[in-house]
Amino acid sequence: MKKILFYNSNQAWGGGEKWHFNMAMHLKEKGYATTIACFPAGLLEQKSKKNQQDYFSFKSSNLSFSNPFTLFSFYKKLKSYSPDVIFLNLPRDVKVCAILKFFFPKVKLIYRRGMPHPIKNNWLNRFSMAKLDIIIANSLEIKRSVIKHIPQLEDKIKIVYNGVSPIVNECLPHQKIVRLGNLGRLVEQKGQKHLIELALKLKHKKIPFNLKIAGTGPLQQELESLILKNNLANEVSLVGFKNAEDFFPSIDVFIFTSYFEGSANAIIESFQYAKPVIAFNLSSNPEVVEDNVNGFLIKPFDIDTMVLKIEKLISSDSLYHDFQLNCQKTILKKFRYADKVSQVENIINEL
Repeated sequence: MKKILFYNSNQAWGGGEKWHFNMAMHLKEKGYATTIACFPAGLLEQKSKKNQQDYFSFKSSNLSFSNPFTLFSFYKKLKSYSPDVIFLNLPRDVKVCAILKFFFPKVKLIYRRGMPHPIKNNWLNRFSMAKLDIIIANSLEIKRSVIKHIPQLEDKIKIVYNGVSPIVNECLPHQKIVRLGNLGRLVEQKGQKHLIELALKLKHKKIPFNLKIAGTGPLQQELESLILKNNLANEVSLVGFKNAEDFFPSIDVFIFTSYFEGSANAIIESFQYAKPVIAFNLSSNPEVVEDNVNGFLIKPFDIDTMVLKIEKLISSDSLYHDFQLNCQKTILKKFRYADKVSQVENIINEL
């Protein structure tokens, strides 16, 4: 079996780190020799250590590709581990390995990209991306952003959606008080301030509801102030960091207000627990949410329409039940994690 290195220099924990960790663990179960190169003392290192996943710590920055000492240090690591394939997470990881490719020409480089920002067409990016063997995009939206300014990269791209393991969920009618939820980092990108506007409109229309906002981040204090300022403390609560398995069973409808996403893992997790989604019709959301099938897609930032869709969904047990069944069908059809592991395995073995 091939030796595979997952090089992820990000200090924070996010979708990319989760993907690298889970894929390393699952490929290990299939017999591959997997190792994770990660930021010292980060959550990725902690999870690797806890789960007996082979790893080593390696600190790098955006300028590491130009630092001969950092390059030589990583060169020695690669020589020691002699991987056949390296999965990369950040653009800076790509730049480091693109240079070291001169010394390890047989090593295959796979860049898994989850950021929906176009890649700038400059000489450094053209050089780095040319050294890649495969770019894994987790949505069509990501693919479009990759080739927007460097169209010649299209032949390198393979789409592998995020995935989850199907869960047998009993489809239950909604509660008399509709339980709404949002899960994500409390940052501007996630658009949680729209949730306060939504809560105000629902309260004004005397629709019984409660809204849980799960996550932590720099917007927490501002959101707390908005909740108090608008007298929403009885309806809206900030519940801090929550795992999917703890959060989704406690809600009926997932409200997704992000401005952009590479591929919204939170929506896929919502479907995993048979919770319909209401989201803005933008970015990669239409690749996951089918309007009037497993949720609703609405015009971006149109909170009045969002209120109407919530009313429609909670007024009919049969509609809610149909949406729940379709959430589960969506997972089985498009986002089953075992299928994603097989896709990645096929990519590795075709190199």
